[in-house]
Amino acid sequence: MLDHGESVKTFGYVFDIIGMPFKVVLNGMSFVYNIGGVDTVTIRQLAEAVAKHCGNVRVILPEGKSSEEHIGSDPKYSQLDISKFVNEFAPVDFVSFTEGIRRTIEWNKLEYGF
Repeated sequence: MLDHGESVKTFGYVFDIIGMPFKVVLNGMSFVYNIGGVDTVTIRQLAEAVAKHCGNVRVILPEGKSSEEHIGSDPKYSQLDISKFVNEFAPVDFVSFTEGIRRTIEWNKLEYGF
């Protein structure tokens, strides 16, 4: 890691999200929607979840204060508001962040043998 992973991002399992743009294109009543997941976690939490499910991976943080010059204009906190989509189409039954990580890692193990 180049920093302490404190930036917060919104994640979702791709299988859950992939149908959202099709609903918007085919039946949307507006031109602008936020689509995506609902779980907000830090990049560090993401890395730790991946490491936990892989079993042989460690998250190593830099010592001292991190330099965030590499991040540029990336916001430290980003959370999607998908309420417009939900109100117009229906709530999405999202796979949890932890379950999505587990499924993704299992698929990669089967697909690529690692």
